[in-house]
Amino acid sequence: MSASEPTSNAPDAPAGNWIANQPYLLLSITTMCWAGNAVVGRLAAGHIAPVTLSFLRWSLAFIIVLPFAWKHLARDWGAIRSRLGLMIVLSITGIGAFNTLQYWALEHTQALNTLLLQSGGRCSSRPGRCCCSACG
Repeated sequence: MSASEPTSNAPDAPAGNWIANQPYLLLSITTMCWAGNAVVGRLAAGHIAPVTLSFLRWSLAFIIVLPFAWKHLARDWGAIRSRLGLMIVLSITGIGAFNTLQYWALEHTQALNTLLLQSGGRCSSRPGRCCCSACG
């Protein structure tokens, strides 16, 4: 065995997929983004209207993600177009309304309270079928 040979029996993954094979890192980044969203929302409370803050957040996210997603959007446009109405409804309710309501709530309470409610959202949205240890 030489120094250049792999030492594990795992299949070789392309170097560009390293981040995709780091689930704990990706989950930690996701959690920090959610927490950061609540903290920034609390800091902006009273200075920026909740609807404006939600619009600015998702507009910025759209601008950042679009260059990476453009190739996939073009390739899958037929499937997207066939479900465009459903996707718009889900976007308005699941993204726009949720964030607007979260930013409105942050005008009236601490960021920690909204994060606790957000983390328990899975429990309340699927009663009797929760998979977290807190519900038993």
